[in-house]
Amino acid sequence: MLSTAMDLRRPEEAYPAARAMRRTIHAHLGPTNSGKTHAAIEALRAAKSGVYCGPLRLLAWEIHDQLSSAGVPCELRTGQEVRTPEGGSEHTSCTVEMVSLRRAVEVGVVDEIQMLSHPERGWAWSRAVFGLPAQALHVCGSDDALPLLEALVEACDDALVVHRYERLTPLELASRSLGGDLSKVRPGDSNCDSIAILIGS
Repeated sequence: MLSTAMDLRRPEEAYPAARAMRRTIHAHLGPTNSGKTHAAIEALRAAKSGVYCGPLRLLAWEIHDQLSSAGVPCELRTGQEVRTPEGGSEHTSCTVEMVSLRRAVEVGVVDEIQMLSHPERGWAWSRAVFGLPAQALHVCGSDDALPLLEALVEACDDALVVHRYERLTPLELASRSLGGDLSKVRPGDSNCDSIAILIGS
């Protein structure tokens, strides 16, 4: 019994609720500002129940506010706080480490899936991919994640559908640095790629 419990060669088998389902994994892959996360959030918004898992508290807040503003009651769950709307909710927005693997949902979203390979936090993403009992699991991120994701999905005996995206707006190099002055950032410069380029000296 103990040897069976300690056998970690098949980690996917530690999640019986997810293994009891034949899930469809939708991989939304592409560069920053390509619409991949938007497509997944639209599926989440339209679902009867669902959960968003993000890498940052601020992203969990953003999706919580977005769903709530669209008339979808949404619980917020991070390492710092839990907020539940009056009357309860069938949707949750959380940091990936806080996701519950006990409640089955119609749609799950796991953002920044390339974090699977992160040496310190990757366990949380693999746990979500292996264990989230969602009929449709949408994962969003960089193309780099595909080989590892394919291996995990194969181990789970789930179906994988890959959706590829192209950048919606061109990435343009500024003619000169902002010299570290963030007050010079203009509307439209707020995505991570632009900030990284503009701030550099």
